[in-house]
Parts: sequence; structure tokens; C-alpha cells
Amino acid sequence: MLHLILREIKHRRGNFILSIIAIALTLCLSVYSISLLDKFDAETTASLQNHETEVKQQLTKHNTETETVLKNLENDIRKSMKGLGFNVYLFSNQEPIEAIKERGYSIKTLPQAYANKLADSKVVTINHLLPQLARRTEWKEQNRNIMLIGVAGQVPMAHRNHMKPIMQPLEPGTVFLGYDLHKPLGIKVGDDVTINGTSYKVAKTYPSRDFRDDGTAWIHLAEMQKLYNLEGKISSIKCLGCNCASADRVGTIRKELEAIIPDVQIIEVGSKALARAETRVKTSSRADTMRAQIITQGNEKMQTIQTTRAESRKSLESLNTFLIPLLLIIAFITLTVLCILNVKHRKEEVGILRALGTKTSKVLSLFLIRALIIGVIAAVITIIVSLTFTKLDQQMLIILAFAPPLIALTATWLPALSVTSQQPLNTLRHD
Repeated sequence: MLHLILREIKHRRGNFILSIIAIALTLCLSVYSISLLDKFDAETTASLQNHETEVKQQLTKHNTETETVLKNLENDIRKSMKGLGFNVYLFSNQEPIEAIKERGYSIKTLPQAYANKLADSKVVTINHLLPQLARRTEWKEQNRNIMLIGVAGQVPMAHRNHMKPIMQPLEPGTVFLGYDLHKPLGIKVGDDVTINGTSYKVAKTYPSRDFRDDGTAWIHLAEMQKLYNLEGKISSIKCLGCNCASADRVGTIRKELEAIIPDVQIIEVGSKALARAETRVKTSSRADTMRAQIITQGNEKMQTIQTTRAESRKSLESLNTFLIPLLLIIAFITLTVLCILNVKHRKEEVGILRALGTKTSKVLSLFLIRALIIGVIAAVITIIVSLTFTKLDQQMLIILAFAPPLIALTATWLPALSVTSQQPLNTLRHD
């Protein structure tokens, strides 16, 4: 049987080769068409990933630049606000705030422990706490009215250990003098002055700055408390407010302080500090807007790419849906025609074999084994060519291995069956 099949293949090699080409070419074109779709998907994924990476890089660069700008701006604001001095005062709520503003200090006192209580809390809306006790008094030696304020130094806040103090600490027995108290009298640092019978060494003299400070003398808080019999008491706590630019900054501060020291009222001074805080918030807001625009533009571009790619892929899928079945039909018809021609040329051979008593199944196997050989060779060629130009998954390899033999056997079956089922006499009648 095998000898007859090989001799027949050699004798009609043209028909054999064309049959192989018909199957292999069809499947190679189908694989190529499918690979184009896979390649398109891979390129689409890569394009979207590259675009996403580009957007992330832009955001990272923008965030870095923005954070640098905001950090520098915040440092500038912090330095400027420190230069402006304390801008928030905490007073007892037992005295009308109008009277405090008119007098310049509060007669009603607060416990000095309030400053420590604030320092030990995690309050964020204020910092640089400076408790003080203020009274207006007569400087008898100079026959003039002055503001006398007792301060010891800033109370360190537990969660802000690295803050530099705004005001230099006072040592007991020393005094700081405002411009109007030292300049007219020619008093310099290191001189001794007497205030109402008590001698102090001048530790610091201030240049002209604020009209209230220009007529003020500062002594140590403990000495001031002893002088007025107010040990453990203060008239106010000076502090530096946050650089949040809310519509109600005082309300924001009061809301946080109510849970810690509820019996205080707040006065804020220094509109420059508010302006600087508003500048920072506006800059941060603009940065957020720009960041949102980058994300929106990136999403819109990605959406456009996805839409365009989806339309293109749909077109390719439609083409494959039409092209691949068409190629298979053409291949099947071509192979069937070649099989019919082969069967027609071998009618006499079939008639002789049948006349010699060869079984129908054995004669039929001559055609089917030949078709199986065509399918196997076509499968090998298709797999080799496909692997050369594209990657094949396991499922595709299985399809390419079994599809060619199946196509060849199907196309051969009916023509071969039609000739082998005839009587030998009818087959050889016209020989």
C-alpha cells in the first residue's frame, strides 16, 4: 500500500504539491492575519502604557517643582511672619475685648500654666508661645508713664523642638528697653537703670518699630509677678498664628483652642501675615488646578487613543471575520477540485484493483493516506513558516497541527468514496 501511494505521489507530483500549497498558504495567511491583530493589541497596550508613564512623569515633575516652590514660599512666609513678630494674643474672656484694645493689655489674668498646657498639646494653629504680664505704670525716676511687661521666654512646644525663638529670653535682673525709653536718655546695653527703686542691667535696646513697643520696658516675668503680687498669673499669651488663609482665621484658631483652654478670647493683628498666608494658599490652589489639568488632559488623550484603537481593532476583526472563512472555503474548494482530478486520473487503477479483488476500504485508504500525508506536510510547513514570523501559543499550535490533515481528509473523502463504490465493470467499461 505504501509503495503504491509513494509511486502515485511521484507520478502526479504536481497535483500533490498544489494540494499542499493550497492548505499551507491558506493557513499561513490566516495566521498572519490573526498575528496582525495580536500585534495591534500589543502596540496599543504599549502606547497606552507609554502615555500613562509620560503623564506620571509630568505629574512627578510638576509635584516636585510645586513642592519646591511651596516649601520655599512657606519658608519665606515663616521668616516674614517671624519678622513681623507675634500676631495672635490670648486674653481672658472675663473682660470686654474693646477695653483690652483701648488699654493695650488685660487687667484680668490667666493661669501661667495655660502656656504649658498649650505647649504640651498638639495644637497646630499657633506656635511660639510667650506668656506675659503687662501693666501700665509710672516710671518715677524719669517722671513718665510707661508700659511694663514681664516675660521670661518662649515656652518650648513638645512637638516642635527645633523652633528658634522670636524673642530673646530675659534673665532675672535685666531689662529690655523700647526706643522711646533708651534713645532720649542715651541709655546703652550694659548700663544700669533704676525703675521705681529697683536696679536693672540693660540687656537689649530696640530700634524704633511699633509705637506700643517703643514705650515699653520688659523685665523678667517672676519679678513682674512678685512686683504686683500675681505669682503664677499672666495677662496674656502672645503667639504666632498659623499661615492658613481661611475666611475666619480667628475662628479656626478658637475652634482648636476651645478644647484645651476654653476661657480665653483671641485677638489677631498684622494683616501682612494674612496676606502672605493667602498667597501661599492661592499658590497651592493653582498648583492643584494645574495638577488636575494635567490628569484631565492625560485622561482625554488616553481616551482618544483608546477610542481610535478600538475602532481600528473593530475594523481588523471584521476583516478577519470575513477573510479567514473565505480563505478556508477557497482552499477547501481548490483541494476538492485537485482531489476530483486525482480520482478521475486513477479510475482505471481503481477498477483494476477492484477487479483483482482488493477490498473497497483498502482502495479507499490509498486516497485517504495520500490526503493524510498532504495534511501532515502542510501542517509542518505552516508551523515552521508561522514560527519564523510570529509567536504561536499552545492552542494555535494544536490547531495548526490538526487542521491541515482534517481539511485534506474532508476534501478527499467524497470524491474517493464515489469512485471506489463503483463496480469494476462500470469503471473499466470504456478502457
